[in-house]
Amino acid sequence: MRRCFGFAWCVVFFLAWGLPVFAEPRSGDAYAVADGVQMPAWVERGGKRQPLAPGQSLQNRDKVLTGGGARVAIRLADGSTVKLGENAELRLNALGRREDRVFTGALEVTRGAFRLTSGALPYQRAFNVRMAALTAGVRSADLWGNADDKGDLLCVLDGQVMALHAKEEARFLSEPYSCYFAAKGSAMPKVLDDVDAEQVRSSVSQIETHTTPLSGQGDAPAPGARIGKTL
Repeated sequence: MRRCFGFAWCVVFFLAWGLPVFAEPRSGDAYAVADGVQMPAWVERGGKRQPLAPGQSLQNRDKVLTGGGARVAIRLADGSTVKLGENAELRLNALGRREDRVFTGALEVTRGAFRLTSGALPYQRAFNVRMAALTAGVRSADLWGNADDKGDLLCVLDGQVMALHAKEEARFLSEPYSCYFAAKGSAMPKVLDDVDAEQVRSSVSQIETHTTPLSGQGDAPAPGARIGKTL
């Protein structure tokens, strides 16, 4: 794990990912599709809530919600996948492709567990995942996180993620099963030094849908799980 010294430079670099000039999707295309749905799950669009259906196209400003026992897998246009566990809430924003052909997305997770896995195709990506206290910048990585009453937790399964907190320098998380935790009401986030990799894999596996198996990703942390002894 590395800190990004020169905080102002890091923030400018990080936020530059979130200022895309979008190319509109071609007719019939979508930047996000519900690839697997284990009910109950819903999508809110324009203030109206309706059941989420497999194969349904999703748009910017859509909110995806899951109930007890539910799972959802969302496929993005670049081939990346976002998965949600039960009782989760995700808002989709800034999905698009910039003029420099970089795929973008701002994913706001307000509660529940999620997993963002970059697609296998060699596209350029600039995704931001925002939680209450932590924000992760992802270009190519496999990232799991959870937002609950204890706080926000991010764990890198593979690749590299840049994590931001308002009161700390940006950090690069690149070691497998490196986790960053921000407790609710706590002034500073912390790196978890005693992460149980087996617990992380068990927790990740609990947000897999039964309708859409992961290909080549293996088992991977559960909503609200105790990942490290310091949690």
